[in-house]
Order: sequence, then C-alpha cells, then structure tokens
Amino acid sequence: MGQLLDGDGLALAEVGLHDLVIRADGFGDQNTLYFTSQFGNENDGLFGAITTGLISVIRVSAPDPTADTSVTITANVAAAPGNSGTPTGTVTFLDGSNQLGTAPLVIGSATLDAIFTDVGIHTIAARYSGDGVFLPSSQKIPLQVTGLATMLTLTAPADAAPGSSVTLTASINSTGGIPTGQIGFHDGNTDLGTSPLDGAGVATLRTTLGVGTHSLTASYAGDGKFGGSTSAAVAINIANADFSLGAAPISATVIAGKSTQFMLTITPAGGFANRITFSCAPITGITCTFSPAIVTPANGAASTTLTVTTSASVPRYGLLPFSLIGPAALLSPLLLFALLLRHGASLPSGRASLLTATAVLAIAALSVTLAGCGGYGSTTNANRGTASVMVTAQSGAISHTSTVMVTVQ
Repeated sequence: MGQLLDGDGLALAEVGLHDLVIRADGFGDQNTLYFTSQFGNENDGLFGAITTGLISVIRVSAPDPTADTSVTITANVAAAPGNSGTPTGTVTFLDGSNQLGTAPLVIGSATLDAIFTDVGIHTIAARYSGDGVFLPSSQKIPLQVTGLATMLTLTAPADAAPGSSVTLTASINSTGGIPTGQIGFHDGNTDLGTSPLDGAGVATLRTTLGVGTHSLTASYAGDGKFGGSTSAAVAINIANADFSLGAAPISATVIAGKSTQFMLTITPAGGFANRITFSCAPITGITCTFSPAIVTPANGAASTTLTVTTSASVPRYGLLPFSLIGPAALLSPLLLFALLLRHGASLPSGRASLLTATAVLAIAALSVTLAGCGGYGSTTNANRGTASVMVTAQSGAISHTSTVMVTVQ
C-alpha cells in the first residue's frame, strides 16, 4: 500500500514528530498530533495520534424495568471539573454489544426509550462521541429487568377418603400473556411433584395424602419473561367418609293441631357423597315430614326441611316445664310425706315400713295428677308440655341423630 508521508515528503516510519497535511478527503484532524516510533528497522514502527480537547464526564441512569415494558435511559454529559462549556454531539446506547440507538445531546442530556424482553441483568453502556471542544467519554451500568407479574391459584377438594387419589389444579395468569414452565406442588415443606403448564396456563397433579389435615400450595419460578409467584394455601382433610347432622332452630313453640318447621343440614366429610334418608322417633300426637326426603351431599352441604305437625286431640306432650307446675303442686307431696313420717314414728317397725311405702306411692300418684292438672299460670293457651323429637339421618351403616324440642300449647 506504500508509505505515509508527511508534509515534507518524509516517511512516517522515521522517528520523530511529523506535520500532516489536512487534505480535502478528510484525512487527519487539525486538533490531533500524530507521532511515530521506529521498531527495529526503518520500515517498521508505531503510528499514533494524540487528540487535544477538554475532558467530558458522562453519567448514565435508568430505572429497573419489567420485561416488555418501555424504559427511558438517560445520559448526562458535562465538562469535567476545572473545564467550562457544554458538550454537544451524540450519545450511543448499547445493551452489551447490541446497539440500542443514538440520541443527540440537548443541553448536555440525551435520552433513549428501550424495551427489554429478557429477564435478568443487562449491561447498559452510554458512549459520548465528543465534539470540537470536548473529548469522548463513556460509562456502563447494570440494569435489572424483572419478569412480568403473575398470579397463581391452587384448587383442591376440601376433603377426601384415605388412600384415594386427589387432583390438584394450579392456574396462572398475567397481563402480559400466558406464562410457560413448571408448577411445583407442596404439602407444607414437602414437595409433592411438578407439572408443566399447558397452553391455557393450567397444570394438574394427582397425588395421595395421608390421614389428617394438609396445607397445600403451588409455586412458579418464572421464565425468561414472567416473574415467579406462589399461591395461597388450600386446606384439605383426609378422613373416612362421614357426615354430620345439625338442626336450626333447636326448639319451637306451636299451638296444638298446628305445625312448625326446622332446617336440617348435612355436612359431608372425607369425601362422603352418598344418599341420606331421614326419620323421627315415634311420639304420640307428633308426625314428621321431610322435604326433600332424600339428600345427596355430592357438592358440599345439603339441607332438608323438617315439618313437625301436632295433634289437637292429645292432652299431654312430655312433661310440663317446672315454671308451669306451680309451687302448690310441689309443696303438697312434701307436706304429706312429712305428716306420714311423723305419724309412723309411733307405730311398730313393720307397720311403719308399710305405711312409708304406701306414702311414697301416694305421693308419686299425686305428683303425676298435679302435673297433669294444674299450674298453667296466667297464659291464654294451656301448656300441653314439651316433646323431644329425635331425628335420625341414615346412609347405609352410618347414622347420626339430632334432637329438636317442640312445646305444644
């Protein structure tokens, strides 16, 4: 290619400083000092340049963005301490070796909007080109790109029978699309397994759990675009199939010949989902009907309405409440018993024993008579007593009972 010559026609390979002709084709810079240094012979050497100018200082900044969202990168260029003036020119921004773009300096500041699709740490560089007064400068900063927010939901049955297979379903969603990757399933601190997300953002796992109550969660570690998340805990009870029976209200007052109603609720446990029938223990003057007569708690608690109908022709239902018997009815047997004891003290032992036995029977008969005849106070309707109605819920060999109280007036 030949030799470079200076303005005096001397080869630049010779040791010393050389003046270069600034030609119209753009070679050379009027602010640059060129130099050479000989290596071993006259034909080999070092060719260099020293550019004069003021030192510039560049500072680059940007907030940590989330993936697929725009972030503004700002570079501020100023004269170094001891220098004056405002740098002009352009700033080139890079993500590693990839150029993001170039922006002009406006009053010492250049900005560029960029979108990062990959989660992780990016090395952002800003390079100032320099101008006729200020020298180039550059700076690098780390930029943490976080994944898009995700929300993970776990569903599981509330209970199941021991040894049965339980299906756990995790669903994930995000405003930025459908995440990909694996979902982990956990029982407390125990890992149950992992399952891949399908195209709809759903992952399922079938497992078997031991007897007892378990707190289950699902977790997502994230991918190149989406951030990780953990579901709320879901409780599941592993127990033998069974149910409980409850009644509301537990007591009611009804006029003889009328009806009253109770709500019976069946609550399944351990995956119980069989048919249940209902019945009442027989009581004179009381009839029971159930609507519906049969329930199946396949999807949670089930209810039936118990209607208790009383008869107007029955004078007595169970025992009267204490408050309605009356103090006279209670004191009369006690006074009679005291008189008999006093009179019997003067009799021979055999006759005294016979008299005592006779007195006890008489008092009992009198108590029943008084309980059945008196002590209604000032109420408008005579109280016919309170009946205890025992309700039975039956499913195969499993049965449970509940008692409701019906006061008849």
